[in-house]
Amino acid sequence: EGPVASDPEQARFRLFEAAAGFLRAAAAANPLVLVLDDLHAADIPSALLLRFLAPELASTRALVVGTLRTGELRADEPLAPVLAELGRRAARRLDLAGLAADDVAALVEATTGRRAPDEVAAAIAVRTDGNPLFVAELARLLANDAPFDAVPPAVRDVISARVRGLSARCADALALASVLGRDVRLAALAGLADLGRDEVLEVLEEALSAGLLVEADGSPGLVRFSHALVRDALYEELPAARRLRLHRETAEELEALYAGDLEPHLAELAHHFSAAADPRASTYARRAGERAARTLAFEEAARLFETALGSAQADERRDILLQLGEVRMRAGDTDAGKETFLRAAELARAAGDAGSLARAALGYGGRMMWADTSGDRRLVPLLEEALEQLGGTNPALRTMLLTRMLGALRDVLPPKRRADLAREVVGLARAHCDDAQLSATLLTARVAVWGPDDAEEHLSIATEIIELADRAGELERAIDGRCFRVESLMTLGDLAGTHADLDEAARLADELNQPTGHWHVSVHRIELALLQGRLEEAEELVEYTRTLADRTHRGDTLRTYHQQRYGLRRAHGRAGEAEEDVRQLAANHPGRTSVRCLVADLYAQLGREDQAGAILAELAAEDFAGVSRDVDWTLSLALLAEVAWAQREQRAAAVLYELLIPYAHLNVVAPHSFGTGSTHRSLGLLASLIGRFDDAERHFREALARNGAMGARPASMRRRTAPAFRA
Repeated sequence: EGPVASDPEQARFRLFEAAAGFLRAAAAANPLVLVLDDLHAADIPSALLLRFLAPELASTRALVVGTLRTGELRADEPLAPVLAELGRRAARRLDLAGLAADDVAALVEATTGRRAPDEVAAAIAVRTDGNPLFVAELARLLANDAPFDAVPPAVRDVISARVRGLSARCADALALASVLGRDVRLAALAGLADLGRDEVLEVLEEALSAGLLVEADGSPGLVRFSHALVRDALYEELPAARRLRLHRETAEELEALYAGDLEPHLAELAHHFSAAADPRASTYARRAGERAARTLAFEEAARLFETALGSAQADERRDILLQLGEVRMRAGDTDAGKETFLRAAELARAAGDAGSLARAALGYGGRMMWADTSGDRRLVPLLEEALEQLGGTNPALRTMLLTRMLGALRDVLPPKRRADLAREVVGLARAHCDDAQLSATLLTARVAVWGPDDAEEHLSIATEIIELADRAGELERAIDGRCFRVESLMTLGDLAGTHADLDEAARLADELNQPTGHWHVSVHRIELALLQGRLEEAEELVEYTRTLADRTHRGDTLRTYHQQRYGLRRAHGRAGEAEEDVRQLAANHPGRTSVRCLVADLYAQLGREDQAGAILAELAAEDFAGVSRDVDWTLSLALLAEVAWAQREQRAAAVLYELLIPYAHLNVVAPHSFGTGSTHRSLGLLASLIGRFDDAERHFREALARNGAMGARPASMRRRTAPAFRA
C-alpha cells in the first residue's frame, strides 16, 4: 500500500512540490530572483527545501542566491551536506572579500551624507577590512565625533553574539589573544594562557571555525583576528587593571621567547611595556626607534621615540628629544622637528650640557646646512649661544656650528667676510671632521661663495662631496652632491653627465623616500626640461614640486616655484600668465637683485617699456656693480640683455657685453630657477645692438650650434637672430 495522506514525508513532499510549482509559474511569467539570507542559520526543513528546489528550478528563468557566513557553519549543521551536494551540481560559489577602498568611500558617503577625506576612507577600509556592516557603523560613529579607535555599539553586539556561541575556554583564550594584537603568535599565547603549543591551537579551533580568527598565510605559528574590530571589541571588554597586568606578562613572555634575537621585536616589546606602564618601555622604544631610523622608517621612528619619552628618566629626555627632532626633520615634519629641538635646547641649557645644546642648535637649523634663515629669527642667536657655551672643547662640533652659521648668513655677510669664513670652515673640517661632516661643510662653503667663476672647480668639489657622502653612507648628502654637480654640468653643457647624475639622484631619493630629496631632484629636472624644451614635462613637474614643497617646509621652495613657473610661461611665450608669480617674488624678496632683473624682464616681455627701462637704469648704475655676483648673476645679466635690446639701450648693452664675454663658453643656468641656453645668444643680442655685427653673427651661429647640440630647442628657435645680419 502507498503512504496515506497523513504521512509526514508525503506532506512535506507535497509542500515542497507546491513551492516549486509556484516558483516555476512565477518564473514563467517574469524572470525571478530569490534571495535567501543568513543560510548558516537555516533549520533542517529549510535546508531540505533548498536541496529540493535546486534541480526543480535549474531549467527555469529563476535565479536563487543564498548568503551565509561560512565561519558560522559547522560540519554537523543541516546545511553542510546540502551545500556539498549543490557544489556537485550547477551551483556557483562566490567567496566575497571586503569592499575595495573606493567602495568603502562610497558607502561612507551614502551612510553619513558627506564625502570623507581620502585618508579617512582609507583608514576605515583598513580598520574594517571592507566589511559593509563594520564600515557603515564606524562611519556613523565618526560622524558623531567619536574617536576613531572606538568600536561601534552595533558592531560590538554582533561580535559579542558570535563570541557567546563559543565555549568559555575558547572565549577566554580569545580575550588573552586580543592583548597580543591583531596578529597572534601561538607560542606567546600559549605562555600567557599557560597552555601547551598543541593545546592552544585546539582551544582556538572554535574561533577559527567561527571566522573570528584566520590562519596567517605563509606564517606558521601565527593566527590573526579576521577584523581589527573583532580584536578591539574583545580588548575593550577587559578591565583596565587586567589589561596592565596582561601587557606586562605578555612583554615578559615575549622577552623570553625572543631572547636569542630581540632586535626585530623591539617595537613589539616597547608597545607591551608601554601599555603596562612599565619603565622598561623607554629602553625598548628608544632601541626600536634607532632601528627604524637606520632603515629610513622615520615616521615609525618618531612614534617610537615619543613612546620612549613617556617613561624616560629626566636625564635621558634631552638625548631622546634630539633623536626625535632628527627623525621628524627627516620625515619632512619641519615645524614639529624645530619645536622638538627647542625643547632639547631648553633641557641642555638647564643642565649646562654644551654638547647637547650645540646638537640642538644644529638640528634646529635643518639638514641643509647651506640654507639661509628664511626669516627665522631664532636660528642665529641659538647658534651663537651654542658656540659660546661650547668654546674650544669639541673642534668638530664647533666646525659644524660655524658651517651652519655660514649658511644662515650667506645672503647677509659681505662677500669678503663670507669668502673668509668659507675658507676657515673648510680648513677646520679637513682637520677635525669625518667624511659626512666634511661633505656638508664643502657643500655649504661652495654655495656661500657660488658665483659665475670657476665652473670647473665647482665640478671638482661636487665630485669630492659625492665621494665623501657615498663613503659615509649619507644618502641625503649624496643626493645634494649630485644635484650640485648637475648645475656645474649644465653650465658646462654636459647634458649626458647631467642626465646620469639626475637618474642616480632620483634612485637615491626613492631609496631615502623623503620629500626633500624628491623635491631637490624634481627642481633640477625642471631646469633641464626647460632648457631642452620639454615644456609639457616641465609643466607637470612644476606642479608636482609645489605639492612636495608643502611637505618639505623649506624656506626657499616658494621662491623656486615662482621662478620656475615664470621660466615655464616665458618659454611658452606667455610670460604675462606668471605676472602674479613675479609679484610674489618681488614682495617676498625686495632686496634681491636677481628678482629685480626678473621683474624688468617681465615688463619687457609685456611691452611695458617705461617700467622695464626704469629698472634697467637703476641697475646699470656703476656699470651693474649692484647686481649680486652670486649663483643668479649670469641669468640676471642675460635677462638684462633682453631688456636692453627691447629698450635699444646701447650704453647698457656695451657694459653688459664686456661683463658677459668671459663666460661665452658657458650656459646661462641659475640653480632652482631656469636658464636661457648658451651665453653666446645674449652676447649676440648685445653685439648687434652696439653695431658689432660680425661679432653678433658669430655669437648667434655659436649659440645655435651649442644649443642645438644640447637639444635646447627653445633657445635655438628664439627669433632674435635677425639683428646680426646686415642687408
